[in-house]
Amino acid sequence: MSPSLPKERLLVLVEETLRRYYKGDYAPALSLMEERCVFISAGPVFYLRDNVRNALENDVHMPTFTLQNCRFRLIETRSEDEAIVMGEYTLRSDPGFAMVVAAQQRITVNMRLHDDQWQAYLVHASNECSDADVDEISPPSWVAAPSNSCRTYFARK
Repeated sequence: MSPSLPKERLLVLVEETLRRYYKGDYAPALSLMEERCVFISAGPVFYLRDNVRNALENDVHMPTFTLQNCRFRLIETRSEDEAIVMGEYTLRSDPGFAMVVAAQQRITVNMRLHDDQWQAYLVHASNECSDADVDEISPPSWVAAPSNSCRTYFARK
């Protein structure tokens, strides 16, 4: 059985789905998720597509964004029935939002074939971050960049 969409086209599918998602059109993203999808956003973590749907429907304050500088790549898997799309992009708030928001984000979408259709079982999006100054040990820095900062801090103890 061959998939309805070749793996190489998943790059375009993920980018188009993200563009629509950040314009407030969540239907394509929700239809791409399998029922038991794990969705790890830059904020909350959700298990089950219905929980993601409920959160999106209740978030009336979400501004719309434009994606720029998109770069997506397909990661090799051992199975023809599985695909991983990784990417990064710049997210900018659309004009008319009360404040200017810009973030560099990364995304990983793990998919598998179900009845000839690709469906996401794990979606992970995060904001890019850099390590904190080694002299700065405030909790927000540790949350944003724990690896090197924590090692440096505890090495001094």
